[in-house]
Amino acid sequence: DTGASHDPDAPAHIRRHSVAEDGTLSGGEVFASCTNGLFDGFRPDGDGRIWTSAADGVHCLSRDGRLIGKILIPEFVSNVCFGGPKLNRLFICGTTSLYSVFLSVNGVSPFHS
Repeated sequence: DTGASHDPDAPAHIRRHSVAEDGTLSGGEVFASCTNGLFDGFRPDGDGRIWTSAADGVHCLSRDGRLIGKILIPEFVSNVCFGGPKLNRLFICGTTSLYSVFLSVNGVSPFHS
C-alpha cells in the first residue's frame, strides 16, 4: 500500500497475496512495513529476497519480510530495477539521480520464456 504518498495516515507497507490459477487474489496480509517514508517500487532477486525503495534508500527484505540490509542513498528513492547481462546490477532511481550498484545476487528476469 502506498496510500501514504497522498495521506500521511495511510499505511506504508507491502502486502502478500496468493494467486489462484484463474488469477484471483486471496490473503493480503502485511509482508513488511516501512518505517522511513514508504515503499514504492520493488523487485525480487533469485533467492527470494525483495529489494524495495524507501525514503532513505533501498531496503532488502528476507522471504519473511524482515529487513536484512539497506543501501543508503542521499535522496528519496522511487524505484529499483535489476539490469546488466547477469541481472546483478541494481539500478536505483533517486529524486534527481540514477545510481547503480553491483550485487552478489542476481535479479529475476521480468521476461518469462
